Amino acid sequence: MPTVRNKALGKKDYYHNDISVS
Repeated sequence: MPTVRNKALGKKDYYHNDISVS
C-alpha cells in the first residue's frame, strides 16, 4: 500500500497519495 510508505514521508504526501490512489 503506497499510503503506508508515504505516511513515513509526511502527512502531506500521505493525503495527496491517498486521493490519487482513491
